[in-house]
Amino acid sequence: MNKRSAGCRWLWSALAVLFLSAPGLRAQVRTYPIYEIRPIATVGFYSDATQQRLLHLSTEFSVAPDWRSTYALLYRRTTLDYKDGFGYRQNQISGSVTRLFSSGDQYFSFRADLSVATSNSAETDGSVTAFCEGGWIATGGAWGMSGGGFYGSYPDGKTWGGTGGLWTVFLNRHVFSMRVNSQSFSGPYHDGKTFFSGSLHSDFRVNSKGGVLVSGRFGRRSLFYDPDIKLMYTTKDIFRGGAGVMVYGDLSEVVRLFVDATAESYNALEGGSYSVAYVTLGLRLRF
Repeated sequence: MNKRSAGCRWLWSALAVLFLSAPGLRAQVRTYPIYEIRPIATVGFYSDATQQRLLHLSTEFSVAPDWRSTYALLYRRTTLDYKDGFGYRQNQISGSVTRLFSSGDQYFSFRADLSVATSNSAETDGSVTAFCEGGWIATGGAWGMSGGGFYGSYPDGKTWGGTGGLWTVFLNRHVFSMRVNSQSFSGPYHDGKTFFSGSLHSDFRVNSKGGVLVSGRFGRRSLFYDPDIKLMYTTKDIFRGGAGVMVYGDLSEVVRLFVDATAESYNALEGGSYSVAYVTLGLRLRF
């Protein structure tokens, strides 16, 4: 693997969270504006890889001035240590805007993300990704769909593609969502190739205060932005798949705690494969 590239992972289904706060907002008893802070810490351990250990810290601030709009700003710090002593350091800043519209009983959504990464490697320093997506929520909020595109500019290559999602509610409170992606490349890495991938999320609500989120990811991706978790993967290695389980619960009206365990596998650019295990602890503070 090129040691001046890095990827990191934490599992959070933004699509499910968006849905749970979107349908029927005008009918809910809420006081706006709503402010949220999400501090998150992740530790990753590698096997059969030139990488050794990952430490990831992020904080996201968001504000919803009314039921139609949400604005978010995220900062993510990645520290990735290699067995040969090299220490990769990356800073990611992401801005996101989500808008909801209504026409009678129909709801529509629009989302746009812009992310920039700086690092101590010339191969990733100054990387930029853009993502936009539109969505439709069926009458009654029982299901919905979305579609959009993305573009990534890296110091030694570019990537672009499309993405589509679908979600539905079952047994009145549980949410199942899926996403499919296609990705093309230009530049020295994966030039002219097209990768396909997808993800599945099942959010099982135990009660009104907590639940379990089970996720799986499959297919091939590299140098990509994951809109479900607002993460820039700046590794040139090929992601092959992964799965995770997150347990979350509301400790109060203000504090939500979640713990996540995730495993992923990759094909190294130089050949061979490796796996990564992540453990994440996070909070959501809502005011």
